[in-house]
Amino acid sequence: MYFLDESVLPQATAMGGVILDTMSARGIIKRPPPHVGCLIIGVEQEQELSVLANINYHENLWPEGVDYAQIAKGKALVCARERMDTLAIAKLEPWRFRKGDCRYPGAVYRNGLVVSFSGVEARNDHTISGMVAEFVMGLATLAYDEVQPSLQGAFLE
Repeated sequence: MYFLDESVLPQATAMGGVILDTMSARGIIKRPPPHVGCLIIGVEQEQELSVLANINYHENLWPEGVDYAQIAKGKALVCARERMDTLAIAKLEPWRFRKGDCRYPGAVYRNGLVVSFSGVEARNDHTISGMVAEFVMGLATLAYDEVQPSLQGAFLE
């Protein structure tokens, strides 16, 4: 995770909050406010999830008895195991679900990167996850581009 470090992950989790707040302010989220949730960023390694960042947005406002963090992690685990977005699994290949899996869409898989959000409607959870995933990939690419010219050999130090 050389390029998914302490410089990229805080920016990505902050962007998740900005996206959530912007979608809320623009009326995109149909559920009544307050808009809350949990974002998980991780990587898939041999169909297992390695969590790199986990942040709860407005946790003090979560409805009693609802654990968005548990739901987001459940989505992320399915996404990592199946190496595909949970929306695609739910809509196109529901036979991939196993007993105990979280069946809600909202996690995306991008070339080993897993981003999961839970807290609003399934389609919006998926949108937030996808936007954060693209942001993470962009930041990691920028970090790589900054280091690349200074590399003296084939291996990262």
